[in-house]
Amino acid sequence: CRYYGRPEAGLDTHFYSASPKECAAVARKWPDQWLLESSNVFQMHLPDMMSGACPAGTLPIFRAWNERLDTNHRFTLDPYAQMAMMGRGHAAEAYGAPPVAMCSPQ
Repeated sequence: CRYYGRPEAGLDTHFYSASPKECAAVARKWPDQWLLESSNVFQMHLPDMMSGACPAGTLPIFRAWNERLDTNHRFTLDPYAQMAMMGRGHAAEAYGAPPVAMCSPQ
C-alpha cells in the first residue's frame, strides 16, 4: 500500500508497506492523518516474520522511521545505512535481525 500523510495533519510524506495487516492498521489508527493512495502499488514480498529472511530471488528492503510528529520513513537496500539511521534515533520497522521491512524482486 501507499499512504500519503496529509499536510493539514502536520505531515507531507508517503508511507509504503508490503503487509496487508500493517496497511489496515494505518487506516484504522490514523484515518484523518493518512490518505490511502493505493492498496496495490508495487509487487513486494514479506520477509519471514521471525528471521527477516527474504524468499529466494528477492532483495531485502530496510525501513527506518524518525519517530517524530512530522513523521518520515527512509527505505534502503543497505543494512548499514539503516543501522546508521538507527544510530541517529530512527526506529527500524521490520521483522527479524537485521530488521527487514519487505523483499523486492531482483
